[in-house]
Amino acid sequence: MKVALDRINSERFSNFNNYNTSLSKDDVLKLSYFVLSRFNINYLSMSSINAFENRFYEWVIKYIVGKKLPFSIKMLRGSILEKYLLNKIVEYNDVEKMKEDAVIDFMDEVKKNNEDDNLLPYEESDLESVKDFIVNTIHLNFDFFKQKDFFEQGLNVKYSLNGSINVYGVVDSLIKIKDTIGCVELKSTERIPKEPNENHIKQLAFYLLTTDLPVGYIYYIGSSKYMRKGSTYLRIFAFKRENLENYIKEYLEKIIYKMTKFLMKFNSPDEIIDITIPQYTSFFLDEHLRDVYGNTFDFKFDKIEPDSSYELSV
Repeated sequence: MKVALDRINSERFSNFNNYNTSLSKDDVLKLSYFVLSRFNINYLSMSSINAFENRFYEWVIKYIVGKKLPFSIKMLRGSILEKYLLNKIVEYNDVEKMKEDAVIDFMDEVKKNNEDDNLLPYEESDLESVKDFIVNTIHLNFDFFKQKDFFEQGLNVKYSLNGSINVYGVVDSLIKIKDTIGCVELKSTERIPKEPNENHIKQLAFYLLTTDLPVGYIYYIGSSKYMRKGSTYLRIFAFKRENLENYIKEYLEKIIYKMTKFLMKFNSPDEIIDITIPQYTSFFLDEHLRDVYGNTFDFKFDKIEPDSSYELSV
């Protein structure tokens, strides 16, 4: 571990922001596609940007090493709830039938991803908990979502900052409320937050930027079985595009600049791996080592408040 820390704290790595000072910020951004494509990164997504900012080791493993990372069954939980509450709900008048089909669909996805070796290890009790969460969340939220006019699920969007590398995303759904169309970002969680998560705000801001829609909503949904008595099972935060547009443009510009300038320091993926992850087959790292990276990449933005919010309580 000491060897790894010595490498990370070496002058070559810790001073990467000081090299190539002759290039302006605009020059670096214009070179972003060329620089990133040398490492087989031909486009970015909000997921890859989030990993670079918050989970640097994961970013190196997934996007530089090219190693597929397993995910938890809770990730499948989110996709199933999104599929049924935003899309397939129009096909159902019977909530019991919808709950039954959603669980069957979930188990099929678990089987498929197990066969492909995509899932992190889990216990049978974990599987039952996720099934219960899906059933209870659909039961609690069915009537509310059934009344809403959701459409255009899985809308692909793209943004290019000053001709630099493209950033892609997928909008969970669009919604029509009276005569206004907006974006929806749906999140399932055991603990409904009192304030929206900053990364979720960034996702929604990106969707508003790329769709040019006037308003967006972050829906947090949960199951009362896993919450304290009196807790909400649905909380919605609304944001206007006009309040997020400059924020997300500034954020994307800063991240792409940081990523490009970092990669300009290296000639090959092997150099990055050698100096960052001596044993890159594992990304469950020492807390001290994670802190080193957290301190190396300093991203701070002003807090963005939602324009409105409301909740439904148990």
